[in-house]
Amino acid sequence: MSKVEKGLLRLVDANANRAREGLRVAEDVARLIVCDEALAVKLKELRHKLTELCSSVAGDTFLIAERNSQADLGRPAAFDSKEKSKDVRELVQRNMRRSEEACRVLEETSGLVDGKVGSGFKELRFVMYDVEKLLLERF
Repeated sequence: MSKVEKGLLRLVDANANRAREGLRVAEDVARLIVCDEALAVKLKELRHKLTELCSSVAGDTFLIAERNSQADLGRPAAFDSKEKSKDVRELVQRNMRRSEEACRVLEETSGLVDGKVGSGFKELRFVMYDVEKLLLERF
């Protein structure tokens, strides 16, 4: 496997993790703070669809095999981040944006492997925009 192929797998893995983590925060807020079962279920479905799409780009085994968080050039910045959300609404907004941005990266890069998968990430991203709006309207 070439250096570019390995890097692409690392990119998919990192953005898949980022998107899933952001969706999980929003899902837990919908479930445990807002107590909106429909939104919590929708966010869970989005997270599972994201995982399914990522697996279709490259199986989980290949993604994890190329993971190298110790050598990630962005790792020090992640640990130095001092920016915190001021309230739950901002927490949701930041995490949904994180997920949406990661989906855009996945859309663009997975298209290099399979154009159909790229369009799946695009569809997912637009659903995220709608769900974000619904969840933020609860505050």
